[in-house]
Amino acid sequence: MIQKQHYRTAALVSVFVLMCMFRLWYTIGIIFAAGLILTLKDRRRSFCVDYCPMATVQQAVYRQKDPGHDRLLALLQRRWFKVLVAIGFWGYLIAVLILFRGDPQLLWSSLLSLMLGSMAIALILQSLVRKRVWCSTICPYGKVLEQVVTIGRRSVIKS
Repeated sequence: MIQKQHYRTAALVSVFVLMCMFRLWYTIGIIFAAGLILTLKDRRRSFCVDYCPMATVQQAVYRQKDPGHDRLLALLQRRWFKVLVAIGFWGYLIAVLILFRGDPQLLWSSLLSLMLGSMAIALILQSLVRKRVWCSTICPYGKVLEQVVTIGRRSVIKS
């Protein structure tokens, strides 16, 4: 368990250094590539569990008591809500990459806003519903990795 915490902390510090100190707008691409590689290698969402910076922050601020707002959780689990979040997240990301491709400073600040906004939403939801509800229910990248795992399992079964 301690070793996993070291990996989580190292991943979080790496993202902070790349995004905030070096101001590399493509840090989010590095995160996504690392997640995809780990998921393909392990055939499970090990990135989400062991390395995701968002999960690390949520784990760090978690307090043992879950408020358990069941109605909010039911909303978050609805398919249309997950699709809406995915469209918003991926749409914003793609729009920013296209619209600001010629201005690295604006691109960086827009992607940082996406990352910090997602983090704020995740922490608010965690305080209202339960531990890591963002990760387990609506994380757009987690859903992509979930599909990669599903496709990988299907291809192993067919082989």
